[in-house]
Amino acid sequence: MDRTPLVYDGDCMVYTLRSAELARTYCCYHVVGKDVDFILKKSDLNEVSVYQNLNRGDIKPRLSAPRMYEYVELHNKATDDKAVFIALEHIAVSEGIGMTDCDDQVDGLLMYQNGSSAEAWESAGRELARIQLTFWGIQPLQGVPYDGKDYDGLMREIRSSPRISMNRRLSDACEKVTERFTHMPRCLVNHDLFPINILIKERTFTAGTQRVIHPQAYIVDWTNGRPGPYILDLARVISHCHRETILDARDMLYSPKYCSDRCRSAIVESYAHALGSKIDRTELDKDLLCGEFFEIGRMFVQMPTVQPRDSYDRYYFFNMMSLADRVLTELT
Repeated sequence: MDRTPLVYDGDCMVYTLRSAELARTYCCYHVVGKDVDFILKKSDLNEVSVYQNLNRGDIKPRLSAPRMYEYVELHNKATDDKAVFIALEHIAVSEGIGMTDCDDQVDGLLMYQNGSSAEAWESAGRELARIQLTFWGIQPLQGVPYDGKDYDGLMREIRSSPRISMNRRLSDACEKVTERFTHMPRCLVNHDLFPINILIKERTFTAGTQRVIHPQAYIVDWTNGRPGPYILDLARVISHCHRETILDARDMLYSPKYCSDRCRSAIVESYAHALGSKIDRTELDKDLLCGEFFEIGRMFVQMPTVQPRDSYDRYYFFNMMSLADRVLTELT
């Protein structure tokens, strides 16, 4: 994550945050000075409520998400524009490893920068499961409504797309997936869990005479956080990985969103283990198949043409067809 100086008033510096990899400038500002160091982010009251739930004092040990220090609502009476800003725990992204441990900061790597570490992905699976188990069901979430904004609307878009409805195989698979989603458990879902929103902190421990480095995952950016089908976050983070069985080497996608097959396996196994008896493993695998179909489907229906034109289109085209075959075979 790059920082661009914006304001300096003698006491503190304010930086805008930008991802060079994604060519995106965020509505986030790093405020740092002698006595201050935090992230100021433009947000909304939904994210405020999510952080209030994640940061609850009765949850021990703390969940692996940033702390929210304060929030403020601003209202421009002249234009009637309203905005919410939240002050969050500073998340410093570095390309190094072995950053110093600090109680009030999360210093580490973006998941995609540490993508070769299966241990990092295992930590991400455990922490995702722990957050979801804390808010399993809808009732434990205070002030966060279930409005179906992310899942229900996108599923309607997928089902109504001519690309799906005019293909019998895809249409039949979509009906099976929709039916299974109806009965899935709900919990707090990030709804934007690409690897770019997972931060890894290297924690150092001493075991006898050996120095052990243990990766700790933190899940960030809860703008879209709300209750939804539990499998959506895991499906999003793994659905865009390299698939050697579907694409050949020249079609591999190199993007911050993508993980390797080895890392995909690591996060799925650790997530399943952390959920324990909450979900039977066979049922979890079927739910994950539906989650992947949904995640790939939302990209598939946005392709500009019916036939894939480049490696990006081919990836989603062939994955969609492959997943439809699995759905029709495995969901009986």
